[in-house]
Amino acid sequence: MQLEVSQLVGRLARDVELVLFRVVQESLTNIRRHSGRPRAKLRLNRNSHLTLEISDLGRAFSGTKQTGKKEARFEVGIGIPNTQERVKLIGGRLDIDSSDYGTTVRVTIPLGKNSREKLRILVADDHELVRRGALGVLHSRRDRRVVGQAANGREAVEKTVRLKPDVAIMDTSMPELDGVEVVHQIREAVPGTKVLVLTSAHWMPGLTVTC
Repeated sequence: MQLEVSQLVGRLARDVELVLFRVVQESLTNIRRHSGRPRAKLRLNRNSHLTLEISDLGRAFSGTKQTGKKEARFEVGIGIPNTQERVKLIGGRLDIDSSDYGTTVRVTIPLGKNSREKLRILVADDHELVRRGALGVLHSRRDRRVVGQAANGREAVEKTVRLKPDVAIMDTSMPELDGVEVVHQIREAVPGTKVLVLTSAHWMPGLTVTC
């Protein structure tokens, strides 16, 4: 299988991930049974919405409704309608495009303010006990998910750039890069990530954080 997953995707709400898993499972089963090709392509992307596409270049599936004057041939059994209902329940849409050139199953899920997606958080602190305490508090909230941890300033910047969390929670005093430099680099490289600074030390001159 050819797999393309955008780095912006990250972890999603459990019910969304479960529905996407069922879509992939049902689609790959149909491809194996009907396409005549041993390979498939899966693409997962995220911007204002989440898009999942599973496609092949084999022959079209049989037994579906007509598309214009040409008969579409996707096999509609019990699995497809059930999967479509699951997608609708999380506010998404499932479309099937099947022709002589292959079949594409496409799921689109809005990720606006009303999305069920959890707030993605990165925790950065050089003290493991502090990180564990923060993780315990955050894991108790169903609307939030910790996507990464960092034990020093350089790691905090690298993981924020790679994971692109919604919020980065960090200490101002960490080894390798201090809090001021960490915040400046994150704000420049990942302007969409909000930075929340937590510290018991005196306030650092010149440090301005926008959350």
